[in-house]
Amino acid sequence: MLGNGEVMFGIDFPWLAAYRPDDAALARFARPVRLLLSPETAWPLLALMAERLATAVRTQIIAVPGGHTAFFDRPEELAAHLRPHLAAIAGG
Repeated sequence: MLGNGEVMFGIDFPWLAAYRPDDAALARFARPVRLLLSPETAWPLLALMAERLATAVRTQIIAVPGGHTAFFDRPEELAAHLRPHLAAIAGG
């Protein structure tokens, strides 16, 4: 994963910088949304993006363990954090 700088800086970042979400479409979104963000993620822009999205879809940000790849690095801890939210969405 650390060898993807060319893709990240050459393809991903220019697109990301130009992207503007459709606020009206986000406001109409009616499905349950949970935004996950790790305090271990060392990119402050992600937190700003998550805060904006959380406001737009009327939800909160859930702090989860692990960094950007918690599903690889700490899957058991991430699953333990997700279970209550998935149960709430499922109605149980």
